[in-house]
Amino acid sequence: MFHDSFRSTLLLTLLTIYCVQVRAASSYINDFVDPKFIAAKQFDIRTNWAGITILRWATEFSKKGPWSVTNSTVIPPSGDRHDYMSWMSNAWPNCTAVNNATLTEDNRWKLCPYVHRNEVNPDTVKVNAASKYAFNQLADAVLYNSIASVIARVNNDMHARNAVSHLQTWFLDPERRMNPNLNYAQMKRGPKGQLGHYGGIMELRAFVKIASGISILRESRNSIYTPVIDQGMIEWCNQYLRWLRTSVQGVRESSSLNYHSTFYSAQLAALKLIVNDRQGAINTIDTFFHDKFMAQIDSTGEQPLEQNIPQAQRHRTSNLAALVSLVRMAKYANPLSGSYWNVTTSQGGTIQSALDFAMIQAANLNNITDRSGDIRHLEPLVAAVASTFGDPDKKYETFLSQADPTYARKPYFFWNQPLSGGPSEDHDRMNGTGRPRALNGSSRLIGIGQGALVLVGLSSVLLVAMELVLST
Repeated sequence: MFHDSFRSTLLLTLLTIYCVQVRAASSYINDFVDPKFIAAKQFDIRTNWAGITILRWATEFSKKGPWSVTNSTVIPPSGDRHDYMSWMSNAWPNCTAVNNATLTEDNRWKLCPYVHRNEVNPDTVKVNAASKYAFNQLADAVLYNSIASVIARVNNDMHARNAVSHLQTWFLDPERRMNPNLNYAQMKRGPKGQLGHYGGIMELRAFVKIASGISILRESRNSIYTPVIDQGMIEWCNQYLRWLRTSVQGVRESSSLNYHSTFYSAQLAALKLIVNDRQGAINTIDTFFHDKFMAQIDSTGEQPLEQNIPQAQRHRTSNLAALVSLVRMAKYANPLSGSYWNVTTSQGGTIQSALDFAMIQAANLNNITDRSGDIRHLEPLVAAVASTFGDPDKKYETFLSQADPTYARKPYFFWNQPLSGGPSEDHDRMNGTGRPRALNGSSRLIGIGQGALVLVGLSSVLLVAMELVLST
């Protein structure tokens, strides 16, 4: 009874201190977190709040699992429950030429021609929940639990077990594993639609997060991620790589030019990191930046291949997310390779200029305080650019603080240290402790004014206490 009472009091105190304004766990389009940075444990004390959020999100995502393609209640056309299958969400059956009265639901899927509408067909929701939405949640759970397995002060084995268990269930368990192909991804259905669409390959774009998570487990020499599991992941990914290179869908997607091309290259590079082909990852990234990237950004920062399509801002943001992931994977694969941040397109555009343009569009198209999806997905990209180029005029800080006053508590703040202005002088003189001796005026850049520095110090204690609560 005393234990329960103490735990309840502790939880209430923690929630009061933390001021839980951070929303429930949410997914960002794509992000590759540098595994060497996480494994080195050289974290600025100002990111403790973000660390607490990572631990909480790791637990939240894990509770949504386990995930498996075999959870789907609909059998793919192959008859094999292990085949990944998703349906085009905006395709609707037109059964006017078929005897609608005698059609079973199964026959309607096969016999009625399907047409596109600008609305979601509700019968696709359950099927897609067990495929593309499940894979996204799986990737987030693997990434956040892998990070948590390093930064947790207690129960770090729990997070490592979570990450490994999710990988085993989706990829390796004989009863639940996914076959390494996307033959039925984004099926349109109907008499001509019993094969997947090449655009369905984008549904596994979160392999970038999985590659990051696996690499973190490797770099941190986590004993729970065993050589047997690692070899199993390498074999699965090698088989899937062969499918990507030889299938009709894979070949067609590889020839795309817009954000599809960027995500295809990012997924390919991520898979090559998983199979320990770092040079192959670098070659994939280098080929992309010196070929298709050349047409992606103009001199104003606009992305012309995403400009004249519905939801252009979402596509701008998506392409930027894939670009940032490519740059970060290149740095991890070969720290001595040239920086792709500064590659200039044939029209004079760069990733930074595209980000600046997307920020302006976001402010124009939305009330920046409305927490719309486009704004939320743009935030980690703003942080990535700020942490790379600095923020002398505070435009990135201003954008983030207006979009979300609690942005210093978001996970992306943790791996975009110190976000803007370059490392603090004290952070450069840590004497190998992993903690700065003092905080200078740059703490203002992270949305925690000088008056809150005491709480920042207390966050080290809070980090441990919060872990104890989350793990019980």
